[in-house]
Formats: sequence, C-alpha cells, structure tokens
Amino acid sequence: MSSTRSGNESKLILTTLRLVMIIFMNENDLISSKDYIMQQTMYRIKDPRRSLKFYTEVLGMTLLQKLDFPSMKFSLYFMGYENPAEIPKDHDQRSIWAFSKKATIELTQYVERIFIRIFLF
Repeated sequence: MSSTRSGNESKLILTTLRLVMIIFMNENDLISSKDYIMQQTMYRIKDPRRSLKFYTEVLGMTLLQKLDFPSMKFSLYFMGYENPAEIPKDHDQRSIWAFSKKATIELTQYVERIFIRIFLF
C-alpha cells in the first residue's frame, strides 16, 4: 500500500476540513484565525541518538533546536525541513526562529523513564 495520497484524496480531505471549520466556526473566527499554523507535533522518544539519526538520515529533516531542562529531567529536539544555513547561531534567536516554523516535530526525551502499571483482574 502506498503512503502517498492521490490528488483526489487530498482534495477530499481539504474539503472535509473546510466543511468542519464552516460548521463549527463563524465567519469572524475564520477571518481571525486565517494566519494560524500547525506549529508542532510531539513524540516521546527513548534514545535521542537513534531518533535523531532516523529523522535526519531517513526522513531528511534538520535539527532546528535542542532545549535541555535538567531540573525537570527532559530534553526537547525540534525537527523540520529547513535549510541548515538559515538557522541562527544565537541560542535565543534560534529558539524564536524554530518556533516560527510550520509543521515541526518535537521529540521529547525524559531522562527518567516513567512506567505505568495496569493491573487486570
């Protein structure tokens, strides 16, 4: 099965999304939200080295920004399809830049693994 959508499937999806927006939003909502973007989707990861290798080498993405939060024991890796030459060198400017990009992926790695036990009776 191919993972790419045909032109007709894509048009159907876009038409459906537009209909849902029209049903649930009024005209002012549509106008005021016209510049909204889907900025990021988050995935939890166990091994950043393996994950970064997959996203960069297999999917061709670029690491846009890495943020560490040692006191809270997690790190964030922001991935996207951007030109590496355009990434600002300054850390603060790089963060602002990365958060302005469309459709990025946020890989979240917790230093301490959290286990949830489900007991079935």
